[in-house]
Amino acid sequence: MPLHQLICIWIVSYIFVMLLVIHANPCEFLEVWGNLSIQVHGGGISMLLEIQDALYQIPGGKLRLVASWIKILVIFLPLQITPLPGAWPQKPGSATFPFFGVLPVIVDEKGTEIEGECSGYLCVKNSWPGAFRTLYGDHERYETTYFNPFPGYYFSGDGCSRDKDGYHWLTGRVDDVINVSGHRIGTAEVESALVSHPKCAEAAVVGVEHEVKGQGIYAFATLVEGVPYSEELRKELILAVRKQPPYVFALNWKVVGTPANGLCEANIGAFAAPDKIHWAPGLPKTRSGKIMRRILRKIASRQLGELGDTSTLADPSVVDELIALSDC
Repeated sequence: MPLHQLICIWIVSYIFVMLLVIHANPCEFLEVWGNLSIQVHGGGISMLLEIQDALYQIPGGKLRLVASWIKILVIFLPLQITPLPGAWPQKPGSATFPFFGVLPVIVDEKGTEIEGECSGYLCVKNSWPGAFRTLYGDHERYETTYFNPFPGYYFSGDGCSRDKDGYHWLTGRVDDVINVSGHRIGTAEVESALVSHPKCAEAAVVGVEHEVKGQGIYAFATLVEGVPYSEELRKELILAVRKQPPYVFALNWKVVGTPANGLCEANIGAFAAPDKIHWAPGLPKTRSGKIMRRILRKIASRQLGELGDTSTLADPSVVDELIALSDC
């Protein structure tokens, strides 16, 4: 493997390990690293909201996380929506405002632009600095993937919410959205709710077929080290999802709002409660840290003969462990 690829894998793996350490014991992290003099921590990897909030609690405001939305696959300059440290206040979890020359819009399912506070599909209006004009050898795929879904716009494939202050909150890939009884639920919302429980270190959610609801929610949960599996804990995790406020307002009560001022009254809802909690000692990830949801969907739907190639996983043995725990 080329040296530059090894360096990239090491950096990404290091970041993910650090994030898990912070989430597993944020108090100890703050105690040990609370005197950091770092002013800004930049990154473009999707991060649990609770981890971001923990970073913001470091005393003295010495560590700040820059959460950016980037499209590294189709542009030369990947920054699209990003904070400019010192230019405006940040909110944990928000990519804030668009970069110079980028005109993002949020559209509904019909491709109509939505103004003000809203949720929908994130698109880009007009061209922007550094945009690729084609995919080498496959221009038709370039048009079909990025421009056909909403004619006149570049479709990012991501969902997005915009709050009353104009801040953008990326809710994940729209193909990760689960349709439960007509309610469209982002996997990030449910995963964030699960890891809000102090005994859950990591979670991944996929949709499975359901006879009544169309799709059901199947959650893989990795517990904090030393915590035993139990039916009581399984019920607690499901309850954590039922009581979790919506994605945008679940980020940081001090920054976004509090139940007292009426901004956080609604919960995700009972329809978002997982139908199944699958204990997971680990999750199938590539060497760069990406969760292979394709494999999780096959395990959830018991299509074990269709797992496909698992050689690209950082630890292929995780798949066997998940299969063994399917009925637990």
